[in-house]
Amino acid sequence: MRKNQLGNIIFTLSILSFLISCNDSMNESMGTENLISEVENESLENSEKRTNEVVSKVPVDPRGIEVGWQILYEYEFDHYVAKSEFGIWPTEYRQYAGSSGDPDRIAKLNELHSKWGFNYIAAYIGVLPNITAIEAAGFPKETNYMAIVEANQAGRDAVANVYNGLSPNDYFWAYYTDEPYSNTDHPPYTQSFLKSFRDYVVQLRPISFFGFGEVSVNEANRYTHDPYYWYGVYHPNYHVVTVNFISCTRYWDYFKRNDQRPLWTELKNKYESTFSRTWISANLDGSEFSTLLGYCKNNNIAPWLFQALDANDLTDGMISQYCDAARNAGFLDRYDKKYKVWYKCTLTHSHDPAKPYLCNWVEDRRVLEGIYFMPNNPQ
Repeated sequence: MRKNQLGNIIFTLSILSFLISCNDSMNESMGTENLISEVENESLENSEKRTNEVVSKVPVDPRGIEVGWQILYEYEFDHYVAKSEFGIWPTEYRQYAGSSGDPDRIAKLNELHSKWGFNYIAAYIGVLPNITAIEAAGFPKETNYMAIVEANQAGRDAVANVYNGLSPNDYFWAYYTDEPYSNTDHPPYTQSFLKSFRDYVVQLRPISFFGFGEVSVNEANRYTHDPYYWYGVYHPNYHVVTVNFISCTRYWDYFKRNDQRPLWTELKNKYESTFSRTWISANLDGSEFSTLLGYCKNNNIAPWLFQALDANDLTDGMISQYCDAARNAGFLDRYDKKYKVWYKCTLTHSHDPAKPYLCNWVEDRRVLEGIYFMPNNPQ
């Protein structure tokens, strides 16, 4: 009888010990869960921390379960916005995207304005689908589209909208002739020939600008001055061409050094405010984007990226570098996407109480909070 009572007592004590042990384990587990919940809630409440600041961490449980969280703020480039005239003469891949019907080409055209911030474009007038696509990309023809035209009969037809599908009254912001003297695709235009063409454009499109580009002061002043200076000697000019702007089309100086700023200084001294736009080459000027854009900013010259010779769009990667330098020079503002990102911790070890914080942080989710202006802090 006593043995049975003693056995019952021992059994009862064992049951009680087991229940107490389970209760402690449950309390410990609930305490860990509550700690995680409390830290997560605290993390959510303190959401305005600086970029990449860890706003919450939970000590790693040495038993090897997933226990840690942290929240970071991350930024990703979205787009640029031009602060002043910022132009491009793009590749044919983009210029003729409309007539191609290729969605990828149209997307590449669209991003010139929507992503990279160009607000002016230079392109041949071409056919109506190309014009329509360029306008849809953010370059209205009356205010932001510089039409490239040759000073010949084909150019006159383009200005008059003979074949392009536009109405006779449609016009472009500016008409531009590239290198009337030094372009090797045609003999040099005579002074009277270029003046006649310019007068035709101005008469037909009186509110549009007209300008041309040349490789140096010598070639440019041949058309615009009387007398004009031609390599050491002055000559009379009976057909002076009046223009709204002059651009420089050479990407090296007289000594073949890869720096055209001496030419720009000559043009600025000669033409003053008429030298108001110039070309920077995507192919040849990559190493000097910063210095050239800085010169433009300091001398009130609108920079235009010349990408047209790249038939295969191989210089597309240069646009990113160019725009970064343009932002540093003060031509562009940058906007970034701001993400709130949750990372969870998984252990990189199975059971090491001496190293409880060796976490492998794995992204759990991210939320776009908005697109924000990024102040510029150039190095």
